[in-house]
Amino acid sequence: MKEIKRVSVFGLGKLGACIAATMAQRGFATLGVDIDPEKVQLVNKGRPPVEEPRLAETIRDGQSRLRATQEVAEAAKTDVSFFIPPSPSLPDGSFSSEYLLKAMHPLAAALKASGKRGHLFVCSSTTTPGACERILIPMIEKATGWKCGVDFGFCYNPEFIALGNVINGLLEPDIVLIGESDVPSGTALENSTRFITGIDR
Repeated sequence: MKEIKRVSVFGLGKLGACIAATMAQRGFATLGVDIDPEKVQLVNKGRPPVEEPRLAETIRDGQSRLRATQEVAEAAKTDVSFFIPPSPSLPDGSFSSEYLLKAMHPLAAALKASGKRGHLFVCSSTTTPGACERILIPMIEKATGWKCGVDFGFCYNPEFIALGNVINGLLEPDIVLIGESDVPSGTALENSTRFITGIDR
């Protein structure tokens, strides 16, 4: 896994918009991806697509490195993609993977079409234990014909942050959890997290 320099964030809601803005502020070339044209237009105008403390100023600070689009294929040019779509609860207490699959599949197809290997998929939405291994990774492998941990990486990196304090929570997290498909993928994500937070231990 190469050093992470270019980042894409799928889902520009309260968490996704803050992750994208924080990444851009900290120096990463960042692409926000959302199906909502209004959110895309607001970000490209340097305005927050949702209400969240410190988001407007964070977007302004990183505006030269932050752009949004509805075109999934553009994310194939980035090194890592964070996925933060909704994951609603189901009657049995588990979480739906429907929106994660809908967000990840087009990128997998775009990567396959471009022949670009080495991409890192990061699931930041809440998921049912085992969903990454049983549902999400097999879908990507099927869509690309590639092998996880060899041709692409996958990490689970949920954010334990309260809405209304997202920017502060990203910069000063109480806990960082990274589940990795392979050591290079986990290390790449860990290094970028250390850079963003200033954590040196």
